Amino acid sequence: MRSILGKGLLLLVMICVVLACFMAKASADTEDVTQADVLESPVPQEEVVVDSGEAPMECQDFYDEEGNLIWKGLTGEEYLNMTEEQKKAFREAMHRYDSEVSDITVHDELLVETSRSKAHERLMSVACEYNELIPYAVYGREWGLGYVKYEEGYNNTSYNWTGGFGLDGEGYLLWLVRQCFGYTPESLIDGIDTGKLSEVHEDSLQIGDIAVEETPEGVRYGMVVSLEYEYPAMTICDSTRTELFPCGCTHFVFDKGDYFGVYRPVSFTSYYRIPDVDWEV
Repeated sequence: MRSILGKGLLLLVMICVVLACFMAKASADTEDVTQADVLESPVPQEEVVVDSGEAPMECQDFYDEEGNLIWKGLTGEEYLNMTEEQKKAFREAMHRYDSEVSDITVHDELLVETSRSKAHERLMSVACEYNELIPYAVYGREWGLGYVKYEEGYNNTSYNWTGGFGLDGEGYLLWLVRQCFGYTPESLIDGIDTGKLSEVHEDSLQIGDIAVEETPEGVRYGMVVSLEYEYPAMTICDSTRTELFPCGCTHFVFDKGDYFGVYRPVSFTSYYRIPDVDWEV
């Protein structure tokens, strides 16, 4: 009996030693991972254009005041794994409930009532009001009016460029148009599809035109907000790193030409007009 107890005690000691070694290794693997490491490692110093040609829908679940689910969220990965028929059904359902969702997703008061100014004036007002205040986030979308203002900045680094809080380049322009008109035009219902827009030459640009830069890394979108300078001024949301927004944010740029503040110009390659809106109303 004493021999059996002795062997059992020895086995217990060996198990404790193994567990202690395992815990020590796990601690060593993580003890040097600090917030500074997370901030530095995945963030590039220059612009990284990560908008994809197809921007998956991504939103959270929404409920009415009585707690009833009126919209079921869907991640970008889930959307990409759908068949074309499923994607179409999802988009139709999303737009059917869009007005209901918008009523409960207002983060801020709508800046300018539609009766107070023309659409192109509202565009500049909204772009200025939210300049350097909305983080860049891959697949970021917002279907309501207004948005949270991240006055102290926001770091999406921990999402490793696969999401986070904010808007991406396409999502920002869709949101902008909605702020100016109170709805999403039919030509933009499924996102920015240049086949549904009217291509224009850069010499005939107007306020509200969409600019596109296509590179091997992806697509970058901008919207014309002013033609008062030597070069067209655009508002964009991209991954240009700043101190407050390590993954990028909304900001102004010039189309080619000079720097706009600290932001280098963008060489947009094509331009499009939204056919079913009037920026003069």
